[in-house]
Amino acid sequence: MSIKKICALILLVTPCIALAKTPEPKKLVSKIDSVGLFKNGYAYMTHSAKIDKAGVYIVGNIFRPVHGTFWIDNNKDIEVRMKMQDVSSDDFYLSKNIQNSLVGSELTVYLIGVEKPIHGKVIKNNMDVKSTGWEQILNSPRSYYSANLPAASNTVIIKNKTGIHAIKTSQIAHFIITNLTKRTIKKPVLIVKVKKDLKSPLVFRYLTKGFSWAPSYRIDITDPKKLFIEQKAVIKNELGKIDATDVYVISGFPSVQFAHVESPLSIQTSWSSFFRQLGQKPSVGGSSWTSNVVSQQLKMSENMAASSSFNSQAEGGKDIHYQLLGKLTLDKNESLSRITASAETKYQRIVEWNIPQTRQADGKYKSVDNDKIRKGVWDTLNFKNPLPFPMTTAAVVIEANKKFRGQRMTYWVDQNETASIAITKALSIRAKSTEQENAANRTAVTIAGNNYQKTKVKGLLNISNHRSKAVTMIIHKKFHGEFVKADDNPGIKHLTDGTWSVNRSNQLTWKLTLKPGEKKLISFHYTILVK
Repeated sequence: MSIKKICALILLVTPCIALAKTPEPKKLVSKIDSVGLFKNGYAYMTHSAKIDKAGVYIVGNIFRPVHGTFWIDNNKDIEVRMKMQDVSSDDFYLSKNIQNSLVGSELTVYLIGVEKPIHGKVIKNNMDVKSTGWEQILNSPRSYYSANLPAASNTVIIKNKTGIHAIKTSQIAHFIITNLTKRTIKKPVLIVKVKKDLKSPLVFRYLTKGFSWAPSYRIDITDPKKLFIEQKAVIKNELGKIDATDVYVISGFPSVQFAHVESPLSIQTSWSSFFRQLGQKPSVGGSSWTSNVVSQQLKMSENMAASSSFNSQAEGGKDIHYQLLGKLTLDKNESLSRITASAETKYQRIVEWNIPQTRQADGKYKSVDNDKIRKGVWDTLNFKNPLPFPMTTAAVVIEANKKFRGQRMTYWVDQNETASIAITKALSIRAKSTEQENAANRTAVTIAGNNYQKTKVKGLLNISNHRSKAVTMIIHKKFHGEFVKADDNPGIKHLTDGTWSVNRSNQLTWKLTLKPGEKKLISFHYTILVK
């Protein structure tokens, strides 16, 4: 074939290539199959989409994922992009930037102090273009962290027969929209390019925020021997509509180190914000915000009466628990309250007194007023968790005979583990703790070149029962030093907070019964090194 014929053939084929259209992406709405709700505003989403043939698809209901959590099953032959796309909306929304909200609409504007209104069409203000991301950072004379977006426009541009009017919003008394243009908004969409035909649905999984649950418990102690406990879940959906979706509520303490970092895949995330979020130092267990809520706090506060105690012999041992609530349908910003479990179990009413440390680890006194010590005497409930799963950290309300008795926080309690929850202050039980140092019998001690005075301390616990019934009482007394002796044979426990000090940390525990009107005086003795 001659060169002339080849050139002629190329000229004939080229227009055909130019006229060939790239196939338009097919719109697709993925189904939200399941949602796993944490207690910190985060949710683990699972979407599926039926895509049989290779091609390009637009998925419009993928929410903003947490960095590193967005994954697609069988994604070897799949390419994913995110972009902003214009979407028409019938909803009317007037933002702080009136100009941008009403572009294309016809307005009749009444100015302050002016009788004759201005009528015209709102046109686009091409000068009001915001720079974003790295462009803004590089062009800003300010430092990296202080570069902020420009303020919203405070001017409305109207065009009519007389010309173009630039009106400050502060001069507008009111306005009438005489012809509202259909609003077009930009929304982020997921573009999925499937290179080969798929034999199974496409599945997306990721962690995002905006959907959560808040647990609570109610305990009825009307029966003097058995209590009735209910668990309730309140769900709030601030993310988007779900329809016949499996919803799980999750209890536990998962590590979510990048919970505060939004994925750069999200179109709303610029590189500047992504690196800024990465540079923020999260606290243990996740971000500074999430750690306050997602954690189930297995560490119990020993200084608080009526907080749950951790029992190493507890059965169950589940570290994270998924509880299925069923298939739920919820609109955006809709809330749901549902009883999720209930059970009965035996319980015991006791009076618990937690007495804090009166000295520091080096033997020096620290301020503990006696009123604070008396505040540690509480009526409490002791019972084993009867639910078929762990009790999670939540508010618990106690009732008896349909009357309110108290409210407290309960912490993580495994199945069949003992929980201890405060009801009310034991005002009818008088309790006073005092300690006195025997300064005459001090001896000098040198440890690792440091000089100490070894001294003996005598403590007294004065208790009286002003009730008409006998009470079971448990007393916990913390101290630094070496235990010598005590009345009524208390149990002694060495605490970890004194491991690396010259004075170990200890706790004495008495369990006793006080008859109606009975008074009791308990003494205890220990030695301590004072620097």
